[in-house]
Amino acid sequence: IDERVCDRLSRLGSVGPEATVSAIQQDVVGINSNELYKSISLQSAMKEMWDSRHGGARARIRTGFKKLDTIIGSLVPGCTYLWAARTSHGKSSWLAEVVNNQALAGHRVGVIGLEDGYSVWASRYMSRTSGIKLNRIRDNILSVCAENEHGRIAPLMDTEIDALEMSVKAPHLDNIHITDAKGARLVDVLRIMNELVLRFGCEIIWIDYLQAIYASGGDGRSRRDFLESAWAKMEHEATKLGVPLMITAQLNREWEKDPLPSMPGLRHVEWMGAAEQKCYVGAIIYRPYKDTRLDPLQQHQRFNELLINVEKAKQGESKALEFHFDPSACLIREL
Repeated sequence: IDERVCDRLSRLGSVGPEATVSAIQQDVVGINSNELYKSISLQSAMKEMWDSRHGGARARIRTGFKKLDTIIGSLVPGCTYLWAARTSHGKSSWLAEVVNNQALAGHRVGVIGLEDGYSVWASRYMSRTSGIKLNRIRDNILSVCAENEHGRIAPLMDTEIDALEMSVKAPHLDNIHITDAKGARLVDVLRIMNELVLRFGCEIIWIDYLQAIYASGGDGRSRRDFLESAWAKMEHEATKLGVPLMITAQLNREWEKDPLPSMPGLRHVEWMGAAEQKCYVGAIIYRPYKDTRLDPLQQHQRFNELLINVEKAKQGESKALEFHFDPSACLIREL
């Protein structure tokens, strides 16, 4: 660390306190992430698991959906849970729903948002907590003077204002810690993971989404090699921190070329051909309404359908589960 800081000072001259602290944090994470991997006996690992059986709430962390939890069990610290979907198929809404369930259960949850900013997350949770449609919040709170094709939008009613005010006071939302990390590099993501766990006491880490991690060019690696390396380092960090790692990811468009009734799979994760081998649990989020292979009538009839296909569960079974999705209220419920 001393060598890195001195080198930076010699190149940049005077550096302010905030920049110095930030740089040191990044250096520490960078050094830790490259440390040698230690080996222990299998007996030691089993003994540690047995001795810690009464150790805390993390062994009881679930998604909050009964049928899904029956399949995948409690979330295992250090293991990666992958939720993949094509753009606009509902992966961020799925994340918000499960995070809300986990927060209601009393768990502290850390979300590293590589795509959406604070205002998007705030409006999403205001809608689902208050029951006010998302378009009403966006049109009347974030843009008071917005107009549509029929003219000026009606102002919020007193009952809507009261519901929104109550949503802000929902105590379980204090368990959710969100970091706006657009443009973050891998070293930044690792540092944020540490901060969420060590500073805020988070028991689960969500990363939304994998392919949005920024990678500077020049190291000669392909995008696929970079993402596979990033996955491994984040998973290793989660193991050291003792938390489950929940990752959302994008699918490519290759599956859309196949005729119905074929569905997308983990093999279609963008730039991650080995995703199905790497994850502890891997699932595809699929919304028929967004499937361009269906005709408009079929899409309309299946507007509220959401399918979570658990394609891989190392200690469970593979199964597709149906959910009801109301995008206007950011709500997903199990059928």
